[in-house]
Amino acid sequence: MDYSTLLPQIKSLHAQVPKSRVLKALIQTLYKSKKSIAYSYLTLLLWEYIAEELPDHLCHIPEPIFNPSAAVRWRKRYISHELACAILDFHAITHKISTSNVQTVLAIGANAWQLGYVFLHQIPLLKYIVTDSSFALQRVQGHYEKVFPNKKIFLYRPFENFESVKQEFESASICLIEPCQLPLLPPRSVDLGITIDVLDKLSHQEMGNYFELLAKLIKGYFYFKEQKNSSIKEADYQLPEEWEEIFWRTCILHPFSFEALFAQGTIIDQ
Repeated sequence: MDYSTLLPQIKSLHAQVPKSRVLKALIQTLYKSKKSIAYSYLTLLLWEYIAEELPDHLCHIPEPIFNPSAAVRWRKRYISHELACAILDFHAITHKISTSNVQTVLAIGANAWQLGYVFLHQIPLLKYIVTDSSFALQRVQGHYEKVFPNKKIFLYRPFENFESVKQEFESASICLIEPCQLPLLPPRSVDLGITIDVLDKLSHQEMGNYFELLAKLIKGYFYFKEQKNSSIKEADYQLPEEWEEIFWRTCILHPFSFEALFAQGTIIDQ
């Protein structure tokens, strides 16, 4: 967790969560928590916000992997900051588009693997594609194998054309590929592209190349969330002209970040 952004997050949550729940979270943190006080308090506030503001079914998504060193006790179950953030990102995307229109998701970067868990938990027949370095893919592969033992996973391997892996790729629920393999995917084969805290680590040229490629792959929507104070400024994100903005805003609970959702062409579904 980036503790430099912790106080602004807590301040934002104090404005969103009823005072009675804030007090309850504070008492639980001070008297029951065995973890970091800051981590526990922020985690409890996030889940109180989810319970108060988001659809009820999202509040009941179970932790994908129980980690005693990170888990916090809340309402007779264990919760984590990471899953709460993934649920908030999922809701930010899907409250503006219908999940019935999302059959294939492409995630740029394996760092937000719990967002993939939420998507796959909420849309059982979804195909979820992750692209990152082979090292990152190997790490995230273990997570998905553990939480989805019955889902078929297309494991990362070198391939030079899509036809050679088409049958296995199309039959898998989770697909792991490197960025250099993205151009081999069929055009307009992705309903939703997502990336979180990845683009601001690229050069302007690399980011432009990604947007050009995504414009060919995506037939639906593109969501991204990035830090405001990074080497790439918020105004530097120039998306393809044919993409229509659905929203571009400061994150409600993360004031140092912004998030944006775009639609390919004229398919906006609000």
